[in-house]
Amino acid sequence: MKLSLDSRGLTEVRTDALIVGRHSGESKLSPALAALDKQLGGLLSKVMTAERFEGKPGQISQVHTEGRLPATRVLVAGLGSAKG
Repeated sequence: MKLSLDSRGLTEVRTDALIVGRHSGESKLSPALAALDKQLGGLLSKVMTAERFEGKPGQISQVHTEGRLPATRVLVAGLGSAKG
């Protein structure tokens, strides 16, 4: 497995899997997730809603981008509470 760090915007990164974290209790998508969702035509938010993704630790939601992004798929990982 090869991991790398890239300073480009998330909507510009070419990779097999783009992994983005989300804390529980967030009422809106973060700016990063909102940008990805916009490029995906709202698919990310639809899948997260259908899966009842809450951002709990261990929770993962996955979307195949079907060429709408340079990344092949987007994974959202639950980070739990942002409070300590």
